[in-house]
Amino acid sequence: MPHLPDQPAPHPIVSFVRALVGPAIVITGWQLMATSCAWGAAIVYFGFLLSLAEWIWEPALLQRPYQIQIALIGIVFSLAAAFTIGVASAPAPVKFKSFETNIDYTGANAPAGITWNPFFTELDFIVTNPTDENYDNVDLLVRPDFPIAKIAQMSNLQGVSFEDRYGVNMRAKIEEIGKQSPVPVEFLATDAGYKVHCGSIPPNSSLSLVMAIVDFKKALPPDPSKPVVIPSGEDLSHFTIPVTIKNNDGTFTYWFGRVNERRYLPKPTPTKVYVEISYTANHCRKHKTLEQPVDRWNLP
Repeated sequence: MPHLPDQPAPHPIVSFVRALVGPAIVITGWQLMATSCAWGAAIVYFGFLLSLAEWIWEPALLQRPYQIQIALIGIVFSLAAAFTIGVASAPAPVKFKSFETNIDYTGANAPAGITWNPFFTELDFIVTNPTDENYDNVDLLVRPDFPIAKIAQMSNLQGVSFEDRYGVNMRAKIEEIGKQSPVPVEFLATDAGYKVHCGSIPPNSSLSLVMAIVDFKKALPPDPSKPVVIPSGEDLSHFTIPVTIKNNDGTFTYWFGRVNERRYLPKPTPTKVYVEISYTANHCRKHKTLEQPVDRWNLP
């Protein structure tokens, strides 16, 4: 049998660069987990496999005492096990609680400084982090089965902001020329839901929200192809303009006008809250969607 010549040993720089490929892929996957947990974890495990292959078949290591290989292989398995236990399979549950309260705050101190009206229903919504780790970059969508007129934070977490889901604004005035003074149009409510951003929910803490829920008397929606017609002599403070948005998620309405009790039905009774939440926990981006039932606190 002919003798095959020995392969020349790779340059030390080549061996060094090759040894860094696996750890570099591990770090890349770790960073990606903040965007996609599944893909990031898959890339991390692929990096561990490359590192393991490098420690097993690297020619430079085969020429050294086998104890070095065993130690390096043990390090790879230890790091992979620590990643699996502490990151990939670490639980990051989130708990929700929603309840309606029948207190009338008119003329009293309403929750979170909301200016209360007698036709408002208080709907509280609580998001709890029950773990010993931070939940960061929390993005939440809450949409009860009745329009939200006001929303605020009752907890004391930093970096909390609110925005109606589609960011609809209207800056206009209603005027019966020569007869009544102009009346500015104000945002009244929307059933599209609110986006809530919270920088961080600390361990064993909660983000507590309060919403003022309303219901409007039914009226025919205006024809968007025609100008809005106001009956002569109509009290402009009673006028309401609904703006409708249709998309793949459904049909949603924004109400604009002036706050006037004649336009509202009595206190509504919400039964559920549609919830979408995304948050980062254990370096992994989590997503959850559900419908949370509403409990009732019948206080005197």
